[in-house]
Amino acid sequence: MGLTAAYGPDGQIVDLTLPGLGIGVSFEAVSHNSLGTGLHCRVCRSPLRASVTARGHRHFAHPVGSGCPLAGDSTEYLELAAALARCSRACGWHTELEHSAADWFADVLSTAADGRRIAWLIQLDRQTPEQAADRTRRYRSADVECVWIAVGDDDAAWHRPHGALVVTPVHPGTGDRGWTVIGGCRKHRVTIEEGVQRGAWADVDWPLELDAIARAILRGQLVPHPQQRYGGLPWWWVRADERAHASRIGTGIEDVRAKRTRSAGLSR
Repeated sequence: MGLTAAYGPDGQIVDLTLPGLGIGVSFEAVSHNSLGTGLHCRVCRSPLRASVTARGHRHFAHPVGSGCPLAGDSTEYLELAAALARCSRACGWHTELEHSAADWFADVLSTAADGRRIAWLIQLDRQTPEQAADRTRRYRSADVECVWIAVGDDDAAWHRPHGALVVTPVHPGTGDRGWTVIGGCRKHRVTIEEGVQRGAWADVDWPLELDAIARAILRGQLVPHPQQRYGGLPWWWVRADERAHASRIGTGIEDVRAKRTRSAGLSR
């Protein structure tokens, strides 16, 4: 399943998340005449058919048995890609779905006016830490930031080393359908010990709306927090102001220990 296709002899990009599909035609017009007007996949060039899932999601279907990576995507992919595209456009970013480059692919590619690019990567299947690291390197080499969106439990080995946002389609508290984040974010708390500020990272109050988290990333309000034991790769997403404050005060524990050492020396 895909949300975009090349259409007609000029290969115009049809985007199901845009009004008029981005080219001024209706979905009905495309679906009734798709095979006769050259609707094809932008990745594998196979002919496509405009269709609707049982839950009412419009998409482009590949021929049976296609080996294209877009052929096997699910309704979860359609929902997530559409939601991320809406967030990106609402924040004023140029947004392209299913963008294919020489050696990387973005489910949603957001480009800011200043040229900053973010690739949103929806990961529904399992992958190894090595696979995730290899893919992440490709984006960084192209000067593209990547935000992993992982569906499932927050326990995969590749999640934390790559700052994955772990999401679920059903709100854990209410049971209502709606994409929420259940892993990948943290907050900074400050306590006072012996008159010294001490900072520590703690879990946030789950769950969080994916829409709000995505917008915060696009606006620069949420940033990746690196940790050296993971080679400096993003470990979690944190508020930019909290990361800056944490950088200024550190943990504070070193200052407390130094004070205790000095006090012990004077008492001898």
